[in-house]
Amino acid sequence: MTYDLARPTIQQKNILDFIESYIAKNGVSPTLLEVKDHIGVNSLGTVYEHLDKLESKGLIQRDKNAPRGIRYLINVGICIGEMIQIPMVGTIQAGYPIDFDFDSSETIELPVNFIKGKDVFALEVKGDSMVDAYVTEGDIVICEKTNSVRDGDMVAAMVDHREATLKRFFKKKGRIVLKPENPKYKDIVRKTGEIEVQGKVLTIIRNL
Repeated sequence: MTYDLARPTIQQKNILDFIESYIAKNGVSPTLLEVKDHIGVNSLGTVYEHLDKLESKGLIQRDKNAPRGIRYLINVGICIGEMIQIPMVGTIQAGYPIDFDFDSSETIELPVNFIKGKDVFALEVKGDSMVDAYVTEGDIVICEKTNSVRDGDMVAAMVDHREATLKRFFKKKGRIVLKPENPKYKDIVRKTGEIEVQGKVLTIIRNL
């Protein structure tokens, strides 16, 4: 591809900065509508025009067949680099425990630099027990695969060696407490060994 080496305009730089910061915060690229709302224009055509210019200048690459309508491969800034596939191991209940499958072949894309070398996996949230932590039905949680966590961390945990749930982790008087963020649900309390932490939540991809 031959690139137009001219610098981006102020509006194009605004869009590029928005894409970069959005990916850094959410782990996925913004939709076209989110870009449109950010720059305050009425037409998606204007967004397409700016994105075409950014691509011609070699600042982004686009995959129009990707989820959410478009994927951005940022060539500059903190999100420089390619996207990688991480395993989507199933759904996790923000409510009552259910199973998840680490052998799943389903994946989700995230920027390489967002992962920073961590061993991660993704889970789709079901239920409403974590709504006060702004985790709702259809959100995707990105977890680091670890059992080393602190009190207050949000974790994906296996209960009684068979069921998975998403809760806040606490250790009290030799017992493990998995605490929901919704007053209508009760804590899950078990002895050490009856709860196995599978991962610590790093970020949440909102269901927009």
